[in-house]
Amino acid sequence: MRDASNNPVPGARVTFRVLSGDGLFSSDTVTNVSGVATFSYAFTGSLGQAVVEATHEDDTLTFVLRAPVLIPGNNGQGDLILFSDRYADVKTWKGNPAGTVPLSGRAYNLALYDQAEGLVVMVWDVNSNSQIEDTEPVRGVLATAYDTPNAYVHPTLDSLQVDVSPYRDVEAVYGPPDRAFLDLTDPAVPAFEFQWDAVGLVVFTDTLGDSTVRQIDVFELTAPGGIAKPHQP
Repeated sequence: MRDASNNPVPGARVTFRVLSGDGLFSSDTVTNVSGVATFSYAFTGSLGQAVVEATHEDDTLTFVLRAPVLIPGNNGQGDLILFSDRYADVKTWKGNPAGTVPLSGRAYNLALYDQAEGLVVMVWDVNSNSQIEDTEPVRGVLATAYDTPNAYVHPTLDSLQVDVSPYRDVEAVYGPPDRAFLDLTDPAVPAFEFQWDAVGLVVFTDTLGDSTVRQIDVFELTAPGGIAKPHQP
């Protein structure tokens, strides 16, 4: 906070109010010697986003918080990306991808963040031109350890994590899958694929030992064209 002469204002009381969200946040605070007011917000509920309002006297600032978390289904999100976002929003939160590619045989284009952080964003190809456009909507996110030096590191709300959780932990949360396959898209890297239609979830595991989760795909339930399932985008 700064005054009319652009000097820091210490000791000013700031009130925080959650306009939407189901987490917990710290109490009101005062600005420090640099004019900065800090607070904490814990995403303890079922949502990975919140809208917060900060107020000092007659001045109000509204801002958005998002957590890097995987939440399948309608009103869900993948990392910082909501299924209500457009591709322009993806770039606002994640920056420009390393590249984009059409998803073969499906009405989607993929924005590739996989090499940097094991993340791929699936955008509905509304115009059916194999070109990703700023106004086109997000329909899913793939969190992967395949073909990347940096596996995705953030868990689901149920603490399931790529390259960490065994398949039995997934079934303990979501129950038996609707379908299960042996995926030989890449014969050199076979995978088991499990689909849960009611929650918009697809999980790929390796075929050894405890079948460690190698990719978690979360989708909006109303995503047109069905569930995408490339374990190597």
